[in-house]
Amino acid sequence: MHEKDQLDLLIDSALATYAEPSSDLEQRVLNALAADRLPVSAKSKQVTFPWRRWMPWAVGLAAAACLALVLFIHHYATPRGMVARNALSPQLPHATAPTGITETGRTHVAFARTRKPHAPVAPTPALPKLDVFPSPQPLTPQEQALVVFVAQAPETERKAVAEAQQKIEAPISVAAIHIPPLDSPDKGQP
Repeated sequence: MHEKDQLDLLIDSALATYAEPSSDLEQRVLNALAADRLPVSAKSKQVTFPWRRWMPWAVGLAAAACLALVLFIHHYATPRGMVARNALSPQLPHATAPTGITETGRTHVAFARTRKPHAPVAPTPALPKLDVFPSPQPLTPQEQALVVFVAQAPETERKAVAEAQQKIEAPISVAAIHIPPLDSPDKGQP
């Protein structure tokens, strides 16, 4: 083997004075290796993030707020047309419902409906209806001219007008267009 010369001895002595071996380095390496060998569930228990602790509370709070809002709307909201409908309907006799326990176990007390006497509402008059719908309109000047033409024109003229009308309704055909290509100016010159 190679014997240490003076340079090697100098380097060893310098290392001994500058770098002391860390006593906890070995323990940290062993802990890291042990953590890698743990199952995934044990690792997740070992490291907890703050949002994981608060997430169930946040979801529960949001669900409770939605439930409270639905109950509030259900309890205090009345259909808009209900007030107008009740005002126009005839007065109903007073009704009382017995006090009892409902299916949900709550005690239910129904109060009698009391209404102030009001003047009877006159029925709305029926709207006028037309005998023929849509109602007939007078002929336009073009329609009047057509009636006069049909009544007074000979048979040959009426057939000519009918054929012209059929030609108007026929599809239009356009002849194909042929455009010859242009000669380039470079072709004629050498």
